[in-house]
Amino acid sequence: MMPLNANGVGAFENDNLAPFLMRLVEGGVAQAAHALNEFDVEVADCASCQAAVAAAEIVAAAIGRPGPDLPPIWSNKVAESGWTPTQAVVRLSIKTILKIRSGSALRTAFETMESVEPGLVDEWSEAIEELVNRLETAQDRR
Repeated sequence: MMPLNANGVGAFENDNLAPFLMRLVEGGVAQAAHALNEFDVEVADCASCQAAVAAAEIVAAAIGRPGPDLPPIWSNKVAESGWTPTQAVVRLSIKTILKIRSGSALRTAFETMESVEPGLVDEWSEAIEELVNRLETAQDRR
């Protein structure tokens, strides 16, 4: 059993992303930067945290460091867009993900589910760390 209508710990493996994904469809993948700008971990619910993680995944894909589980539709949309996030957006992505990892409604949800599904927090933490590493590696190259 996964938290929040999720099928896994990946950024795109939950049902709460529909509003965020529609925003990207309607406004383009660069809307990921706007979502990260608006994010506030202090007041964010799980769905907002999941959207911020997905936004960071879009940023990672746009700088040539897509995650292995990025759905093909989003790989294609990123490629078609030609959008290249600025260094500031990459730094904001990293900062946001680190905040979510260290203390957020999403982390709390995974910790709550740990008793039902042992290892879940570790699996989620590894996925988050891998995302941060991809963003940092790309940032170091620029």
